Amino acid sequence: MGKVYLSLMINFLVSFSVLGGDDSSIGFGLFVIFASGWVVSVIGVVCYQNNQARWAYITAAIGFTIFIPIGLLGLFGLQQDRSDRDKQKLLDRLAVKKSTKQKVNHI
Repeated sequence: MGKVYLSLMINFLVSFSVLGGDDSSIGFGLFVIFASGWVVSVIGVVCYQNNQARWAYITAAIGFTIFIPIGLLGLFGLQQDRSDRDKQKLLDRLAVKKSTKQKVNHI
């Protein structure tokens, strides 16, 4: 999740650097777009960490896509974390099945 947090920090800085550029309405419009993308990605990441739900993963991914190309760092981090968690769940299931079979054989 380190890549995800790094991407969130960079995206936050990008959002506010656009606002500080000039006083035009284009700068403010970009700020609104970037800030909303940042808020969506933060909500998705927090919810994903709490319950690993697919909708939270998708929400965070949508928030990160606004910040292409630096948002790819967050997307890759999310994908890596999801892959690691899926592998761990599979290994846990296999361990439970194996222990269950051994208990049945011993009875």
